[in-house]
Amino acid sequence: MLANRLYNGGFENEFHQYQGRSALIVADGWAPWWVPQQRPPDPAWKNRRPEWKRATPTGNQMLSQWFAAVVRSGALEKFRWTVGASADDAGIGDLNVRRVIAINPSTWGASLPAFYQQYYPGVEYRAIEANTPAELESVLVNWL
Repeated sequence: MLANRLYNGGFENEFHQYQGRSALIVADGWAPWWVPQQRPPDPAWKNRRPEWKRATPTGNQMLSQWFAAVVRSGALEKFRWTVGASADDAGIGDLNVRRVIAINPSTWGASLPAFYQQYYPGVEYRAIEANTPAELESVLVNWL
């Protein structure tokens, strides 16, 4: 087994609140860091502490079947996608290319293209509609 080369240690042990703040949960031996806002013209989200909160999957069997379909398709290995259920997480970032592939956006209840155009301009948006996880897997396999 290779030695852990991270200066701050690993993620194998418990987590704790940093400076007693419940929003700052970090692995033991770690301390969060961020760069303060540098220039007022920067977008409000840039160079500030992310407002992440720890989340634990609830065991939603239906959602896990859809995630499993993406994994089985091989798309994660080929494209190194990040898969999640947050429209904000998909659009945010100071990247040269921000690409969102929405699965069944018609079930979200609002217009995702309009959401990205308003809040995350420049995002490349693509939608895939599938009736079942197996159909989604097939669409992604054929896409590869």
